[in-house]
Amino acid sequence: MPLTKEEAEARGIKSKVCVKCEVDKPLEDFPYEHYGSHLGQGYNSYCRDCYSPKPTDIYFWTRHDSHGYCSNFYRSPIEIDGKVYPTVEHWYQASKTPVPDEHEMIRSLPTPRQAKFAGYHVALRPDWEEVKEEVMLVGLRAKFTQYLDLKLTLISTGDAALHENSPWDKYWGYAKGKGQDRLGILLMQVREELKAKG
Repeated sequence: MPLTKEEAEARGIKSKVCVKCEVDKPLEDFPYEHYGSHLGQGYNSYCRDCYSPKPTDIYFWTRHDSHGYCSNFYRSPIEIDGKVYPTVEHWYQASKTPVPDEHEMIRSLPTPRQAKFAGYHVALRPDWEEVKEEVMLVGLRAKFTQYLDLKLTLISTGDAALHENSPWDKYWGYAKGKGQDRLGILLMQVREELKAKG
């Protein structure tokens, strides 16, 4: 009878062999959502490096990917509160600071990459951690409501899970079974809102 993850840990079992690469790896290297109910053989015995996502999962990262329109770097100027931002990334990074001059500096930068790095060097609003997801939602809603083609393309993904395949961002991204996947989750939220509105 295969053991559950908790039973295995209770017995001091800290690793298992991936059935594909045949390497003995810590249990943490097996995505928890793919344990199923057992630690026995089957799809839940593939490590993060060998696990193949479901065909319905959609991964994106750069704006040049087949689903690059999901990227915050995708150039689709959005208007929020009477101001135009070249990308969602510009909006998100500019919103980090309560200093008007810093906000405008980021908003006017030529590329989303520059906006991203500028966001590391501004005065951070004190409630940023509490409001950052709502800020992201505002940007995503603007993007997918102000462009009909992007709206229809996002809706066309149906019920597929969306993931930013970023190996660096453990909060917004999700790669090789790691990350909180928050950008993908918010994109799916916006998709459901758009479906509901018709």
